[in-house]
Amino acid sequence: MVNRISDFMVSQLKYGYLFRKRLNQVRLYQELEPDHEAVLQNRLLKNLVHSAYQKSRFYKNLYDEHGINLRQIQNKEDLQSLPIITKFDIKSHERDLYIGSPLRYRGSTSGTSGTPLTVYYSVDCVLNEASYNEIFRNNAGHHYGDKAISLRGKLGGNQFEYFDRSSNILYLSSYLIHPSNAKNYLDRIVQFGPKTIFGYPSALEALAVIFRQNQYSVDIPLAFTSSETLYPHQRDLIEKQFNTKIYDRYGNAERTISLVQYSHLGPYSVPKLYSLNEFDYPDQIVTTNLINPQFPLIRYAVDDAVEMDLNLDIIRIAGRIDDRIQTPDGRIIGSAALSLIFKKVPKILISQIIQDSLDEIIVRLVVNNSFGKQDAEVLQKAMRDRLGEAINVKYEYVTQEAIIKTARNKYKLVISSLGKL
Repeated sequence: MVNRISDFMVSQLKYGYLFRKRLNQVRLYQELEPDHEAVLQNRLLKNLVHSAYQKSRFYKNLYDEHGINLRQIQNKEDLQSLPIITKFDIKSHERDLYIGSPLRYRGSTSGTSGTPLTVYYSVDCVLNEASYNEIFRNNAGHHYGDKAISLRGKLGGNQFEYFDRSSNILYLSSYLIHPSNAKNYLDRIVQFGPKTIFGYPSALEALAVIFRQNQYSVDIPLAFTSSETLYPHQRDLIEKQFNTKIYDRYGNAERTISLVQYSHLGPYSVPKLYSLNEFDYPDQIVTTNLINPQFPLIRYAVDDAVEMDLNLDIIRIAGRIDDRIQTPDGRIIGSAALSLIFKKVPKILISQIIQDSLDEIIVRLVVNNSFGKQDAEVLQKAMRDRLGEAINVKYEYVTQEAIIKTARNKYKLVISSLGKL
Protein backbone atom coordinates (compact mmCIF):
# COMPACT_ATOMS: atom_id res chain seq x y z
CA MET A 1 0.00 0.00 0.00
CA VAL A 2 2.85 2.39 0.86
CA ASN A 3 4.38 1.86 -2.58
CA ARG A 4 1.08 2.48 -4.34
CA ILE A 5 0.43 5.70 -2.39
CA SER A 6 3.97 6.86 -3.16
CA ASP A 7 3.54 6.00 -6.85
CA PHE A 8 0.29 7.98 -6.99
CA MET A 9 1.84 11.04 -5.32
CA VAL A 10 4.85 10.98 -7.65
CA SER A 11 2.64 10.60 -10.71
CA GLN A 12 0.52 13.57 -9.60
CA LEU A 13 3.63 15.70 -9.17
CA LYS A 14 5.29 14.65 -12.39
CA TYR A 15 2.20 14.33 -14.57
CA GLY A 16 -0.52 16.45 -13.00
CA TYR A 17 -1.68 20.02 -13.80
CA LEU A 18 1.70 21.67 -13.10
CA PHE A 19 3.41 19.12 -15.33
CA ARG A 20 1.04 19.69 -18.24
CA LYS A 21 1.61 23.43 -17.95
CA ARG A 22 5.40 22.99 -17.88
CA LEU A 23 5.27 20.49 -20.75
CA ASN A 24 3.61 23.06 -22.98
CA GLN A 25 6.32 25.57 -22.10
CA VAL A 26 9.18 23.16 -22.81
CA ARG A 27 7.54 22.18 -26.12
CA LEU A 28 7.64 25.84 -27.15
CA TYR A 29 11.35 25.95 -26.30
CA GLN A 30 12.04 23.21 -28.83
CA GLU A 31 10.38 25.30 -31.56
CA LEU A 32 12.52 28.42 -30.97
CA GLU A 33 14.50 29.85 -33.86
CA PRO A 34 18.28 29.99 -33.18
CA ASP A 35 18.35 33.75 -32.52
CA HIS A 36 15.49 33.60 -30.02
CA GLU A 37 16.99 30.51 -28.38
CA ALA A 38 20.33 32.32 -27.93
CA VAL A 39 18.67 35.33 -26.28
CA LEU A 40 16.79 33.18 -23.77
CA GLN A 41 19.81 30.94 -23.22
CA ASN A 42 22.03 33.92 -22.37
CA ARG A 43 19.41 35.30 -19.99
CA LEU A 44 19.13 31.97 -18.15
CA LEU A 45 22.92 31.67 -17.99
CA LYS A 46 23.46 35.15 -16.51
CA ASN A 47 20.73 34.59 -13.93
CA LEU A 48 22.25 31.21 -13.03
CA VAL A 49 25.79 32.52 -12.51
CA HIS A 50 24.74 35.62 -10.55
CA SER A 51 22.34 33.67 -8.35
CA ALA A 52 24.98 31.02 -7.63
CA TYR A 53 27.53 33.67 -6.64
CA GLN A 54 25.11 35.61 -4.43
CA LYS A 55 23.50 32.66 -2.65
CA SER A 56 26.07 29.83 -2.63
CA ARG A 57 29.07 30.07 -0.32
CA PHE A 58 30.86 27.54 -2.52
CA TYR A 59 30.63 29.63 -5.69
CA LYS A 60 31.37 32.92 -3.92
CA ASN A 61 34.59 31.49 -2.49
CA LEU A 62 35.52 29.78 -5.76
CA TYR A 63 34.96 32.80 -7.99
CA ASP A 64 36.60 35.24 -5.55
CA GLU A 65 39.61 32.93 -5.38
CA HIS A 66 39.91 32.98 -9.19
CA GLY A 67 39.24 36.72 -9.49
CA ILE A 68 36.11 36.27 -11.59
CA ASN A 69 34.29 39.39 -12.82
CA LEU A 70 30.69 38.24 -13.25
CA ARG A 71 29.83 41.18 -15.51
CA GLN A 72 31.98 39.53 -18.16
CA ILE A 73 29.72 36.43 -18.26
CA GLN A 74 27.22 37.27 -20.98
CA ASN A 75 27.01 34.13 -23.14
CA LYS A 76 28.14 30.53 -23.55
CA GLU A 77 31.55 31.54 -24.90
CA ASP A 78 32.26 33.54 -21.72
CA LEU A 79 31.92 30.38 -19.63
CA GLN A 80 35.52 29.54 -20.57
CA SER A 81 36.73 32.09 -18.01
CA LEU A 82 35.08 30.20 -15.15
CA PRO A 83 36.82 27.30 -13.37
CA ILE A 84 35.71 23.71 -13.98
CA ILE A 85 34.20 21.84 -11.01
CA THR A 86 34.15 18.07 -10.45
CA LYS A 87 32.15 15.41 -8.65
CA PHE A 88 34.55 15.73 -5.73
CA ASP A 89 33.49 19.38 -5.33
CA ILE A 90 29.87 18.25 -5.08
CA LYS A 91 30.75 15.55 -2.58
CA SER A 92 32.63 18.03 -0.40
CA HIS A 93 30.22 20.99 -0.66
CA GLU A 94 26.73 19.61 -1.29
CA ARG A 95 25.22 21.65 1.57
CA ASP A 96 26.74 24.85 0.19
CA LEU A 97 25.56 24.15 -3.36
CA TYR A 98 21.79 23.87 -2.85
CA ILE A 99 20.24 27.35 -2.75
CA GLY A 100 16.53 26.57 -3.18
CA SER A 101 13.59 26.25 -0.83
CA PRO A 102 13.42 23.58 1.89
CA LEU A 103 10.94 21.70 -0.31
CA ARG A 104 13.40 19.67 -2.32
CA TYR A 105 13.97 16.16 -3.57
CA ARG A 106 17.10 14.25 -2.79
CA GLY A 107 18.62 11.95 -5.34
CA SER A 108 21.91 10.22 -5.97
CA THR A 109 23.99 9.39 -8.97
CA SER A 110 24.25 5.77 -10.11
CA GLY A 111 27.96 5.76 -9.32
CA THR A 112 28.99 3.74 -12.37
CA SER A 113 32.29 5.60 -12.09
CA GLY A 114 32.64 4.29 -8.53
CA THR A 115 31.78 7.57 -6.84
CA PRO A 116 28.04 8.01 -6.14
CA LEU A 117 26.95 11.53 -5.22
CA THR A 118 24.03 13.10 -3.39
CA VAL A 119 22.22 15.70 -5.51
CA TYR A 120 19.14 17.84 -4.95
CA TYR A 121 16.21 18.76 -7.21
CA SER A 122 13.75 21.58 -6.82
CA VAL A 123 10.10 21.04 -7.76
CA ASP A 124 10.85 23.03 -10.93
CA CYS A 125 13.65 20.63 -11.81
CA VAL A 126 11.38 17.59 -11.37
CA LEU A 127 8.80 19.17 -13.68
CA ASN A 128 11.44 20.17 -16.22
CA GLU A 129 13.05 16.72 -16.34
CA ALA A 130 9.69 14.98 -16.69
CA SER A 131 8.73 17.36 -19.52
CA TYR A 132 11.93 16.84 -21.49
CA ASN A 133 11.62 13.08 -21.06
CA GLU A 134 8.00 13.09 -22.19
CA ILE A 135 8.85 15.08 -25.32
CA PHE A 136 11.65 12.63 -26.15
CA ARG A 137 9.36 9.63 -25.75
CA ASN A 138 6.40 11.28 -27.49
CA ASN A 139 8.60 11.89 -30.51
CA ALA A 140 9.12 8.12 -30.83
CA GLY A 141 5.44 7.34 -30.26
CA HIS A 142 5.22 6.60 -26.50
CA HIS A 143 2.91 8.65 -24.26
CA TYR A 144 2.48 8.63 -20.50
CA GLY A 145 0.04 5.89 -19.56
CA ASP A 146 0.90 3.60 -22.49
CA LYS A 147 1.65 0.06 -21.29
CA ALA A 148 5.36 -0.29 -20.52
CA ILE A 149 7.79 -2.81 -19.06
CA SER A 150 10.76 -1.52 -17.03
CA LEU A 151 14.04 -3.38 -16.48
CA ARG A 152 15.90 -0.57 -14.75
CA GLY A 153 16.96 -1.94 -11.37
CA LYS A 154 14.03 -0.75 -9.24
CA LEU A 155 13.50 -4.28 -7.90
CA GLY A 156 16.19 -6.34 -6.17
CA GLY A 157 16.82 -10.05 -6.28
CA ASN A 158 13.95 -10.93 -3.92
CA GLN A 159 11.04 -9.52 -5.94
CA PHE A 160 10.31 -10.55 -9.50
CA GLU A 161 7.69 -7.95 -10.43
CA TYR A 162 5.75 -4.90 -9.33
CA PHE A 163 2.95 -3.11 -11.20
CA ASP A 164 2.57 0.66 -10.86
CA ARG A 165 -1.06 1.36 -11.77
CA SER A 166 -0.55 5.13 -11.76
CA SER A 167 1.90 5.01 -14.66
CA ASN A 168 0.81 1.67 -16.20
CA ILE A 169 4.38 0.33 -15.87
CA LEU A 170 5.16 -3.29 -15.01
CA TYR A 171 8.55 -3.45 -13.31
CA LEU A 172 10.47 -6.70 -13.73
CA SER A 173 13.66 -7.42 -11.79
CA SER A 174 16.87 -6.94 -13.75
CA TYR A 175 18.67 -9.12 -11.16
CA LEU A 176 16.80 -12.37 -11.84
CA ILE A 177 17.50 -12.73 -15.54
CA HIS A 178 18.89 -16.24 -16.05
CA PRO A 179 17.92 -19.26 -18.17
CA SER A 180 15.68 -20.90 -15.56
CA ASN A 181 13.56 -17.73 -15.43
CA ALA A 182 13.21 -17.20 -19.19
CA LYS A 183 9.64 -18.57 -19.33
CA ASN A 184 8.53 -16.36 -16.41
CA TYR A 185 9.74 -13.24 -18.21
CA LEU A 186 8.16 -14.37 -21.47
CA ASP A 187 4.79 -15.10 -19.86
CA ARG A 188 4.56 -11.77 -18.05
CA ILE A 189 5.55 -9.77 -21.11
CA VAL A 190 3.06 -11.62 -23.33
CA GLN A 191 0.26 -11.35 -20.75
CA PHE A 192 0.88 -7.65 -20.17
CA GLY A 193 1.23 -6.77 -23.86
CA PRO A 194 3.44 -3.68 -23.56
CA LYS A 195 3.89 -1.04 -26.21
CA THR A 196 7.23 0.00 -24.73
CA ILE A 197 10.16 -1.40 -22.78
CA PHE A 198 12.58 0.71 -20.71
CA GLY A 199 15.89 -0.75 -19.61
CA TYR A 200 19.62 -0.66 -19.13
CA PRO A 201 21.26 -1.93 -22.34
CA SER A 202 22.93 -4.77 -20.41
CA ALA A 203 19.61 -5.87 -18.87
CA LEU A 204 17.79 -5.88 -22.20
CA GLU A 205 20.71 -7.71 -23.78
CA ALA A 206 20.78 -10.34 -21.02
CA LEU A 207 17.03 -10.95 -21.46
CA ALA A 208 17.41 -11.12 -25.24
CA VAL A 209 20.19 -13.71 -24.84
CA ILE A 210 18.08 -16.12 -22.77
CA PHE A 211 15.13 -15.58 -25.10
CA ARG A 212 17.32 -16.44 -28.07
CA GLN A 213 18.61 -19.55 -26.30
CA ASN A 214 15.01 -20.71 -25.78
CA GLN A 215 13.83 -19.55 -29.21
CA TYR A 216 11.43 -17.07 -27.61
CA SER A 217 10.49 -13.81 -29.27
CA VAL A 218 8.08 -11.00 -28.43
CA ASP A 219 6.75 -7.89 -30.17
CA ILE A 220 7.41 -4.67 -28.27
CA PRO A 221 7.25 -1.74 -30.72
CA LEU A 222 9.40 0.75 -28.75
CA ALA A 223 12.48 0.45 -26.54
CA PHE A 224 14.21 3.23 -24.60
CA THR A 225 17.71 2.67 -23.24
CA SER A 226 19.83 4.80 -20.91
CA SER A 227 22.39 4.76 -18.08
CA GLU A 228 24.96 2.62 -19.93
CA THR A 229 26.75 2.70 -23.25
CA LEU A 230 24.60 1.10 -25.94
CA TYR A 231 26.82 -0.96 -28.23
CA PRO A 232 25.89 -1.78 -31.85
CA HIS A 233 25.85 -5.53 -31.17
CA GLN A 234 23.47 -4.97 -28.25
CA ARG A 235 21.14 -2.88 -30.39
CA ASP A 236 21.09 -5.52 -33.14
CA LEU A 237 20.31 -8.38 -30.74
CA ILE A 238 17.67 -6.51 -28.70
CA GLU A 239 15.86 -5.12 -31.73
CA LYS A 240 15.77 -8.51 -33.43
CA GLN A 241 14.69 -10.52 -30.37
CA PHE A 242 12.02 -8.05 -29.21
CA ASN A 243 11.01 -6.90 -32.71
CA THR A 244 11.53 -3.33 -31.53
CA LYS A 245 13.18 -0.01 -32.33
CA ILE A 246 15.58 1.45 -29.77
CA TYR A 247 15.79 5.14 -28.93
CA ASP A 248 18.77 5.87 -26.69
CA ARG A 249 19.22 8.70 -24.20
CA TYR A 250 22.33 9.87 -22.43
CA GLY A 251 21.87 11.87 -19.25
CA ASN A 252 23.00 12.07 -15.65
CA ALA A 253 21.44 12.29 -12.21
CA GLU A 254 23.07 15.70 -11.77
CA ARG A 255 20.69 16.97 -14.50
CA THR A 256 23.49 18.80 -16.34
CA ILE A 257 23.20 17.12 -19.73
CA SER A 258 20.74 15.28 -21.94
CA LEU A 259 21.52 13.83 -25.38
CA VAL A 260 18.69 12.01 -27.12
CA GLN A 261 18.04 10.06 -30.30
CA TYR A 262 14.94 11.65 -31.77
CA SER A 263 15.08 9.30 -34.76
CA HIS A 264 15.73 5.57 -34.92
CA LEU A 265 19.46 5.00 -35.57
CA GLY A 266 19.90 8.76 -35.83
CA PRO A 267 22.46 11.07 -34.19
CA TYR A 268 22.12 12.39 -30.65
CA SER A 269 20.51 15.81 -30.26
CA VAL A 270 20.82 18.38 -27.46
CA PRO A 271 17.34 19.46 -26.25
CA LYS A 272 17.03 23.24 -26.33
CA LEU A 273 17.54 25.12 -23.03
CA TYR A 274 18.22 21.96 -21.02
CA SER A 275 21.90 22.76 -20.50
CA LEU A 276 25.05 24.21 -22.05
CA ASN A 277 27.67 21.66 -23.08
CA GLU A 278 31.32 21.92 -24.08
CA PHE A 279 32.45 18.97 -26.20
CA ASP A 280 36.00 20.21 -26.89
CA TYR A 281 37.74 17.98 -24.35
CA PRO A 282 39.06 14.49 -25.25
CA ASP A 283 38.15 12.72 -22.00
CA GLN A 284 35.18 14.62 -20.60
CA ILE A 285 32.18 16.81 -21.31
CA VAL A 286 31.95 20.11 -19.45
CA THR A 287 28.30 20.88 -18.68
CA THR A 288 26.23 23.69 -17.15
CA ASN A 289 22.69 22.98 -16.01
CA LEU A 290 19.82 25.29 -16.90
CA ILE A 291 16.85 23.25 -15.61
CA ASN A 292 17.87 23.13 -11.92
CA PRO A 293 19.30 26.55 -10.91
CA GLN A 294 18.55 25.80 -7.26
CA PHE A 295 21.37 23.23 -7.37
CA PRO A 296 23.69 25.09 -9.76
CA LEU A 297 26.40 23.06 -11.45
CA ILE A 298 28.38 25.47 -13.60
CA ARG A 299 31.12 24.04 -15.85
CA TYR A 300 30.75 20.63 -14.26
CA ALA A 301 33.04 17.92 -15.66
CA VAL A 302 31.33 14.69 -16.69
CA ASP A 303 33.72 11.76 -17.15
CA ASP A 304 32.51 10.81 -20.61
CA ALA A 305 33.17 11.97 -24.13
CA VAL A 306 31.30 12.00 -27.43
CA GLU A 307 32.22 11.00 -30.97
CA MET A 308 31.16 13.30 -33.80
CA ASP A 309 31.02 12.83 -37.54
CA LEU A 310 32.26 15.32 -40.14
CA ASN A 311 29.01 17.28 -39.79
CA LEU A 312 29.62 17.62 -36.03
CA ASP A 313 26.62 15.42 -35.30
CA ILE A 314 27.02 13.33 -32.15
CA ILE A 315 26.99 9.70 -33.28
CA ARG A 316 28.15 7.90 -30.15
CA ILE A 317 28.69 8.39 -26.43
CA ALA A 318 32.28 7.24 -25.89
CA GLY A 319 32.01 6.58 -22.18
CA ARG A 320 30.29 4.52 -19.50
CA ILE A 321 32.17 1.51 -20.78
CA ASP A 322 31.90 -1.00 -17.96
CA ASP A 323 32.15 -4.77 -17.88
CA ARG A 324 29.48 -6.92 -16.33
CA ILE A 325 29.39 -9.46 -13.52
CA GLN A 326 28.62 -13.07 -14.43
CA THR A 327 27.30 -15.40 -11.72
CA PRO A 328 27.70 -19.20 -11.53
CA ASP A 329 23.95 -19.64 -12.05
CA GLY A 330 24.11 -17.93 -15.44
CA ARG A 331 23.06 -14.36 -14.71
CA ILE A 332 24.66 -11.28 -16.30
CA ILE A 333 24.40 -8.08 -14.23
CA GLY A 334 25.53 -4.73 -15.63
CA SER A 335 27.27 -1.84 -13.94
CA ALA A 336 24.20 0.44 -13.70
CA ALA A 337 22.25 -2.16 -11.72
CA LEU A 338 25.26 -3.03 -9.55
CA SER A 339 25.88 0.62 -8.77
CA LEU A 340 22.54 0.81 -6.91
CA ILE A 341 24.04 -1.41 -4.20
CA PHE A 342 26.44 1.32 -3.10
CA LYS A 343 23.71 3.96 -2.84
CA LYS A 344 22.66 2.30 0.40
CA VAL A 345 26.01 3.12 2.08
CA PRO A 346 26.88 6.83 1.61
CA LYS A 347 30.05 6.44 3.71
CA ILE A 348 31.62 4.57 0.80
CA LEU A 349 33.62 7.12 -1.19
CA ILE A 350 34.79 4.97 -4.10
CA SER A 351 34.00 1.38 -5.02
CA GLN A 352 35.20 -1.08 -7.61
CA ILE A 353 34.22 -4.67 -8.42
CA ILE A 354 36.80 -7.02 -9.92
CA GLN A 355 35.98 -10.44 -11.35
CA ASP A 356 38.69 -12.86 -12.47
CA SER A 357 36.78 -16.10 -11.91
CA LEU A 358 33.15 -17.16 -12.22
CA ASP A 359 32.95 -18.13 -8.54
CA GLU A 360 34.21 -14.93 -6.91
CA ILE A 361 34.26 -11.17 -7.10
CA ILE A 362 36.50 -8.76 -5.20
CA VAL A 363 34.91 -5.54 -3.99
CA ARG A 364 37.43 -2.80 -3.34
CA LEU A 365 36.20 0.02 -1.12
CA VAL A 366 37.51 3.44 -0.20
CA VAL A 367 35.52 4.54 2.87
CA ASN A 368 35.47 7.57 5.16
CA ASN A 369 36.56 7.55 8.80
CA SER A 370 33.04 6.99 10.16
CA PHE A 371 32.39 3.79 8.16
CA GLY A 372 31.65 1.03 10.67
CA LYS A 373 30.34 -2.47 11.26
CA GLN A 374 26.72 -1.50 10.62
CA ASP A 375 27.64 0.02 7.25
CA ALA A 376 29.48 -3.17 6.31
CA GLU A 377 26.43 -5.26 7.23
CA VAL A 378 24.11 -3.07 5.13
CA LEU A 379 26.49 -3.42 2.19
CA GLN A 380 26.78 -7.19 2.52
CA LYS A 381 23.00 -7.63 2.70
CA ALA A 382 22.47 -5.41 -0.36
CA MET A 383 25.12 -7.35 -2.25
CA ARG A 384 23.49 -10.69 -1.43
CA ASP A 385 20.04 -9.38 -2.31
CA ARG A 386 21.32 -8.60 -5.79
CA LEU A 387 23.83 -11.37 -6.44
CA GLY A 388 22.41 -14.28 -4.44
CA GLU A 389 24.47 -16.88 -2.60
CA ALA A 390 26.12 -18.70 -5.52
CA ILE A 391 29.06 -16.32 -5.86
CA ASN A 392 31.70 -15.56 -3.23
CA VAL A 393 32.19 -11.87 -2.38
CA LYS A 394 35.53 -10.74 -0.97
CA TYR A 395 35.86 -7.21 0.44
CA GLU A 396 39.08 -5.19 0.41
CA TYR A 397 39.34 -1.81 2.13
CA VAL A 398 41.93 0.19 0.24
CA THR A 399 43.24 3.69 -0.41
CA GLN A 400 42.25 5.63 -3.50
CA GLU A 401 45.57 4.76 -5.15
CA ALA A 402 44.60 1.06 -5.18
CA ILE A 403 41.57 1.71 -7.39
CA ILE A 404 42.36 0.61 -10.93
CA LYS A 405 42.03 3.20 -13.70
CA THR A 406 41.62 2.81 -17.44
CA ALA A 407 44.22 3.88 -19.96
CA ARG A 408 42.34 7.19 -20.19
CA ASN A 409 42.69 7.66 -16.41
CA LYS A 410 39.00 6.97 -15.79
CA TYR A 411 37.45 4.86 -13.07
CA LYS A 412 35.36 1.82 -13.94
CA LEU A 413 33.00 0.32 -11.43
CA VAL A 414 33.38 -3.19 -12.87
CA ILE A 415 36.56 -4.78 -14.19
CA SER A 416 36.14 -8.31 -15.50
CA SER A 417 38.62 -10.61 -17.22
CA LEU A 418 35.91 -13.13 -18.11
CA GLY A 419 34.74 -13.56 -21.68
CA LYS A 420 31.87 -11.49 -23.05
CA LEU A 421 28.41 -12.79 -23.87
